[in-house]
Amino acid sequence: MLAMAKRRTKRKRKVPTVKFDDMQRTNNVNVDAAMHSFEGPTKATLAIASEIADYSKCSFDHNVKMT
Repeated sequence: MLAMAKRRTKRKRKVPTVKFDDMQRTNNVNVDAAMHSFEGPTKATLAIASEIADYSKCSFDHNVKMT
């Protein structure tokens, strides 16, 4: 029965060839895109924090004048 079994043939793996420069360029593009996506929320958060600080200062000054 074993003699009749068909032997498995080895499959040749096809490995894609990627140049190092192409890979590095793609990674740089991805990092740049990630940095740009974080810039918007960071600026908005900074603006909100600045407004909160200004309001707190005005409120504190107003309460100091009242007493």
